[in-house]
Amino acid sequence: MIANEIDKVGMDDGFWMVEAIIQPFKLDSVSRALESVTAFSGMTVTEARGFGSTKVQADRDRSEGNASSARTFDEADHVTDFSRKIRLEAVVVGKANAEMVTAVIMGAARTGNAGDGKVYIWPLAGGFSIRSGVAAEHRF
Repeated sequence: MIANEIDKVGMDDGFWMVEAIIQPFKLDSVSRALESVTAFSGMTVTEARGFGSTKVQADRDRSEGNASSARTFDEADHVTDFSRKIRLEAVVVGKANAEMVTAVIMGAARTGNAGDGKVYIWPLAGGFSIRSGVAAEHRF
């Protein structure tokens, strides 16, 4: 399934970005699982808030006092509810490695419940080291 979607891009080598939006309580298990992947050399983790197709469930959770939702106020004092998530970003070299990292994330983050998250994959044109200015050729 993952390989079929990535094959649509038609690029085997080069850099790939794998971005995952996961439940906060799954960060440790995803991190541990990724440490076992040889092609994985690191990731950026940020806290994220948002809503998607499971917003109705998030609204129910909030009304039941679940701490996984946050309330923010816009200019009109309209209450908007966002679910708390974690965003992981990892750059890997090669399509096969992107497939492997994606499969590991999906396996470690899956609970089987609505709101487990999403994984996005796309090829990158390249990257540079800010310190040295050198183009990354084999790894970031």
